[in-house]
Amino acid sequence: MHSLPLWRWAELEGDKHAAVRSIFTDISGKYDLLDSMISFGMDQRWRRILAGMIPERSMEILECGAGTGKLTELILRVPGRKVTALDITEKMARNPDPSRVNYIIGSAENMNFEAESFDCVVSAFLTRNLSSLDRYLSNSFHVLKHGGTFLNMDIFDPNNWFHLPFSIYFYHLMPHVGNILTGSRSYSYLAESVRTFVRPSGFSAMLKEKNFASVSEKFLGAGSVCIHSAVKP
Repeated sequence: MHSLPLWRWAELEGDKHAAVRSIFTDISGKYDLLDSMISFGMDQRWRRILAGMIPERSMEILECGAGTGKLTELILRVPGRKVTALDITEKMARNPDPSRVNYIIGSAENMNFEAESFDCVVSAFLTRNLSSLDRYLSNSFHVLKHGGTFLNMDIFDPNNWFHLPFSIYFYHLMPHVGNILTGSRSYSYLAESVRTFVRPSGFSAMLKEKNFASVSEKFLGAGSVCIHSAVKP
């Protein structure tokens, strides 16, 4: 028997892609329900805010880590938009509108798109699960058109008064409940992925290093969620 959870062994062996795919395959049937439960129903409100930050003129959208399509549906509320949805986990894939959505099973770190293909690259709750955030940001810059928008929303360890209650809930209570409901160790990984993730300021610094301009941070959930926005000059 392994003394560490299977997901941790996969990471230590350098195959985080396989680990993440396995984790989200295990919880795919219950992901949406647990997502809402864990966030006390706020997750979809946050997605609406994120979708609302996409410029209306943006018609060709690349959504990375599209999963079950909850953000995709909100993006499609603007008439004429087309979405290329990308996710590495086939069992998570839900296509809300095949006439307007091209759903591709693939990695956000190894995008096979031509340069300057999209008006906007957007993701929600993806980046802490990547093997290389640096590679994802480079790829995003490459496929964005000049003047295109990069948007990313993820969970961060809050650096304010909310840190202690967040830590008690997210690092202790939530994994225990999530693991019981899914019969897996997946929610232990999800908690650890936040604990070890870059700070919002560090994320912003990486965007600037990739030559993105107009980098900004919008905090939600008492500082536990951050939307990073940037533009390709």
